[in-house]
Amino acid sequence: MKKILATAFIAGFALMSMNHASAIELSTVDAVARQGMQVRMGELTGAGSKFSLGKLAGLVLPEGVVMKEDCSGLVMKNVADPKISDIIRIKIDGQEIPASEFVGFVVY
Repeated sequence: MKKILATAFIAGFALMSMNHASAIELSTVDAVARQGMQVRMGELTGAGSKFSLGKLAGLVLPEGVVMKEDCSGLVMKNVADPKISDIIRIKIDGQEIPASEFVGFVVY
């Protein structure tokens, strides 16, 4: 049931805004989960405060999942032990996307 709701949620947002990731390959939440990764939905500031940046595998946009290796840069708060919640912006294909645009994240 949770997978159906998450898929419906993402599909609804995908219809509303398809402007962020037009030039990159996006994965689906289900495909990432089948690979054994954990998908956490919600703002990065919530559960992201519990996960180290080293565990980050990807970020969830309404259109799909952007894997960490597809990002060209992360703009972070200046802290000693960065967490996922410390992300300010993500650079992807020359675009900067604010952390508030992401609806979840993926960890190993």
